[in-house]
Amino acid sequence: MAAVALAPGVYDQLLTLYADIPLAIFLCIGLLLLGLWLADDGTRHLVLGALFLAAAANTKNEGLIAGAVSLAALASVVVVRPPPGVTRLRAVAPVAAALAGVVAAVLPGRPSGSRRTRSAETFL
Repeated sequence: MAAVALAPGVYDQLLTLYADIPLAIFLCIGLLLLGLWLADDGTRHLVLGALFLAAAANTKNEGLIAGAVSLAALASVVVVRPPPGVTRLRAVAPVAAALAGVVAAVLPGRPSGSRRTRSAETFL
């Protein structure tokens, strides 16, 4: 990831302060960790993957959609092909816990629909 972040084109994009590159980095790391969790079923990979998906979701609105789609795809993979000797319901429980963790991390940063949005002029 350091090589990607230090590439000239990426570095120039980071200096513009657009959130596309950090979103992509958070999302890629999160998806990589979810894939590692599928491969070895280590809880730490799922927890860290959910954390990085929450970071992507808090970076931009597109990250919220990408994180939700990623966790839905993970749940469908686990339901279709659960680990040997594990029921489908028990196999989906860690994914549901990861989804709850992402929602808990994202929800405080999202404005509710009932509040009015305020511009910067309101505070001047």
